[in-house]
Amino acid sequence: MAKLELVIDIGSKNITVLKKDSGVVIKEPTIVVAESNRNKADFVAWGRSAKSRLTKAENLQIVYPIKGGAIAHENGAIYMFKEIFASLIGDKPLLKPRITVFACVSSGLTNAEKIDVEHVLHRAGASDVTVVESPIAVSHNRADTASLLVDIGAGKSEVSVMSTNGIEAGCSVDIGGDEMNRLISDYITDKYRIAVQGHNIEKLKTGIASMFDNDASIASVSGRNIIDGKPKTVRISAGELMEAIRPAIDKIAEVIETVTFMIPNAYAEEIFNNGIFLSGGGSLISGLDTYLQNKLLIKVSRLDDPENAVINGGAAFFYNKNRLANMLNIKNLK
Repeated sequence: MAKLELVIDIGSKNITVLKKDSGVVIKEPTIVVAESNRNKADFVAWGRSAKSRLTKAENLQIVYPIKGGAIAHENGAIYMFKEIFASLIGDKPLLKPRITVFACVSSGLTNAEKIDVEHVLHRAGASDVTVVESPIAVSHNRADTASLLVDIGAGKSEVSVMSTNGIEAGCSVDIGGDEMNRLISDYITDKYRIAVQGHNIEKLKTGIASMFDNDASIASVSGRNIIDGKPKTVRISAGELMEAIRPAIDKIAEVIETVTFMIPNAYAEEIFNNGIFLSGGGSLISGLDTYLQNKLLIKVSRLDDPENAVINGGAAFFYNKNRLANMLNIKNLK
């Protein structure tokens, strides 16, 4: 029987799919839209296609199937994964392939939430599903015996002490890129009295947000005056964004510091010699590694291609199942 072997990074903001021997084949926003027909809602699109549909029809309902890394809307998630599998299989194959999925999820999920993920993927058409905590996938980017990893995603930041046996210690907190966006939005509203749409806040953050004190970057952002409703454009500096997001960064630093006290003695020397490794889209903020290094007095580095560290690390699952089975304490991993 033909096989379709996938790694899926299940994020609240994006779904990323890697196909064995083909690399990343899908990266789409985690959003589904449903069309209201009488008393029934029919799912009609997901990802970027869903976003484009929103501007063309008024009877569409937005569904966010994943929130906080967990399944928030079961039927919406099943529809999304069915569409993903169908797009990879193609139209009417002679033999339907057996779909094997390594599903990378937040380490903060409960056992019940992990079972929900597995259940949804099975209902969408997957035959074999292995749920893997994201830090385990990220750790495959390193060849160390032990490492301290900080993955800053959209909804969560995960700090993990990793060894060849799996997660030795760690903490998952609801602070990430979305929280930074909220802080920036609140800062601009409070200071300039304008409301700015979320995609413009994200563009501003990725464009000039910096944790360097001497960064003189400036960018314009447009919104609507909260007093008279008229359009208004203001200029924002990198220093202002630093002021806005610093509370979130400092909270992440506090969590990292707490986790350092959980490092087992057997791994302490190697971890402190190698330092901390950052991954996730949130780690791309300019100067973040230097800021954390100065604050924590430990070497801090970004992994190569940090935004795709989970999915790239997950690709190693196909070729080293014994290592993954050992980390998950699973025998006969398919």
